[in-house]
Amino acid sequence: MDMQARIRQHFIASIETKQQATEVLTPAIERAGVRMVDTLLAGGKILACGNGGSADDRKNRTASKRCG
Repeated sequence: MDMQARIRQHFIASIETKQQATEVLTPAIERAGVRMVDTLLAGGKILACGNGGSADDRKNRTASKRCG
C-alpha cells in the first residue's frame, strides 16, 4: 500500500468511528447538557476536572463560561 492510500485509509477509519460514535453518544450528550442547564438554573454548581492537556482545556472552558 502506498503512503497516500494509507493516509486515506486512516481518514476513512476515523470517519467511520465518528459515525458510529454519533449514534451511541448523541443521546447521552443531550441528557448531560439538559442536566447541566437544569443544575445551573436551580442554583447548583458544575465541577470540571482533568489531567494533563485535559486540565488545561478545562481551565479555559470554565473560565470562558464565567467571563463570557
